[in-house]
Amino acid sequence: MFACRQVRADVFVLGWVAERFQGLVQAIRKAGHRVGCHGYAHRLIYEGSETDFRNDVRRARQTIEDITGTSVTSFRAPSYSITSETLWAFEVLGEEGFEYDSSIFPVRHDNYGIPDAPRFPILNG
Repeated sequence: MFACRQVRADVFVLGWVAERFQGLVQAIRKAGHRVGCHGYAHRLIYEGSETDFRNDVRRARQTIEDITGTSVTSFRAPSYSITSETLWAFEVLGEEGFEYDSSIFPVRHDNYGIPDAPRFPILNG
């Protein structure tokens, strides 16, 4: 569907999935899409520590980079789990070399979301 319309997308992949389905991840990249990081084990950020999060994204990113042969600079948190209580995750992502994040969902929900977050991209730098 994307190919026939010449559409390119950011596809956020779990490291766990990338390890087991390397051909799929390579096909996504070969089709011209950017492969982003969705963590390794789909662990919600607010269910672990900063160290847990850092280790998870490092493992996932390295796995995906090894498979695609390209740098991974984008991230989307499992279940949009960057919330008002886990904003520290942005500092970790920056320190780990991620250039952008797609984790904020500007809605009120019991498991995710930052209701007063802007609906449009926030550019820093």
